[in-house]
Amino acid sequence: LDEVNAIFKHYEGTHRFHNFTTGRGGFEGSVRRYIISFGIKQTFVHKGMEFAEIVVRGQSFMLHQIRMMIGMVVGISRGILPKDLPESVFMGHERYHIPRAPALGLFLDRCFFRDYNYGVIGVKGRPEIQFDRFDDDIEAFKASALFPQICDKELEEECFAQWLPPFLDHAPNWGKIKPEWDNEKVLKEQGLEHLSMHRKNEREKVLAARAKGQTKPETSAEEEKEQAEDEEQNGIEVDEGDEGDDEFCCGRWP
Repeated sequence: LDEVNAIFKHYEGTHRFHNFTTGRGGFEGSVRRYIISFGIKQTFVHKGMEFAEIVVRGQSFMLHQIRMMIGMVVGISRGILPKDLPESVFMGHERYHIPRAPALGLFLDRCFFRDYNYGVIGVKGRPEIQFDRFDDDIEAFKASALFPQICDKELEEECFAQWLPPFLDHAPNWGKIKPEWDNEKVLKEQGLEHLSMHRKNEREKVLAARAKGQTKPETSAEEEKEQAEDEEQNGIEVDEGDEGDDEFCCGRWP
């Protein structure tokens, strides 16, 4: 457990998580996410099979982010992925092939309204949003109803058991840099780093226009509006959670 938790530690802090979602590159401000803590809380046995309860607490998460973080930890712990991969996926701009673990067992555990609670201290009629007094009831419900249902589903459908063989079969591909259109270095060389990773058709239009000697492709008003919104989104910066965070999410994965 100590070795696995040491891998989870690589995720903590503020990093560019573009390799743990789809359609985004490292140059986009929105891929900067803050992870407060990540690790295995406990292990338990259910009907003869051992399960691990994994808890991640962060400011916010992107599509598939937690599942891909789990997938990389599984790959490193099994010796399929190199131990120094976390440094590469965060420091560089390249897109890597990262395995995505099944979604079974992943759920939102609770939200934290830290800054809201700070703001209402001493304000009459506006109580703090706290769930501490329900902790015992929440944990009892998870232990008696939620966890057994998740574990029974795994025993019945073997989601993880069926995921592992294909994962192992494609071991040579995991951790490798993706091809040209998913490689931010290539996009920068082509002057296309301002476009989202998922907008391949638009990038192709730009290159086609350049081949014709045009400075930019012809676009409709709707396309210009969409591009403006996308560029505005790319400029969003996510801070480290020291100031101005309204809520945190804590997910659990038995």
